[in-house]
Amino acid sequence: FVASGWEILHGLAPPIVTIVIAVAHPLSGLLFGEQFRGPTGTVLMLVWPVVIAIFLGYLAGALVPAINLLKVWTVIVFAGAAFSVVINLILIPPFGADGAAVATVATEFPVMAATLIVAVRRAGLRLPMRRVWLMLVAAVVAGAVTYPLGRLSLLLGLVVGTLVYLGLLHVLRVVEAGALLAALRRPRDVARSLG
Repeated sequence: FVASGWEILHGLAPPIVTIVIAVAHPLSGLLFGEQFRGPTGTVLMLVWPVVIAIFLGYLAGALVPAINLLKVWTVIVFAGAAFSVVINLILIPPFGADGAAVATVATEFPVMAATLIVAVRRAGLRLPMRRVWLMLVAAVVAGAVTYPLGRLSLLLGLVVGTLVYLGLLHVLRVVEAGALLAALRRPRDVARSLG
């Protein structure tokens, strides 16, 4: 269950992050108006990596009570909160919203990573990495393709970036095209088959 969740969350979070970062400025202009295109886009570019921390944090968080890590997790969370206060006090005065966004990313990642590392070690798990690395490569390439296209058209960037990611999953043999199409048609069935 944990290994399947690990792969599913890595299959979802990195492409969401890279593609949305690639279109952050046009997306913020569409959502909030052209006057927010620049500054809001910068904040979106910095904050979206928190999505990865959140996705993987769910996995780590599910393990915490299952393997009796509440005391250790509480220490990790309080250390993260203290670090967050300090880094926000340092970064917000000179950098404003951008400083707050950087502080958020700099806080969420260590908390998620520490929780996941401790939980995996305590449970004696080995998380599969080969397919995860291939998914990360596919996500970065999809983001790189999305960036210039998103400048031309937000919809074009989002559609082509998504198709590039899905195509690379097949080409890199992370998942076969038939399984990918079945997953898109019936995601509940695929989730149930994974455990």
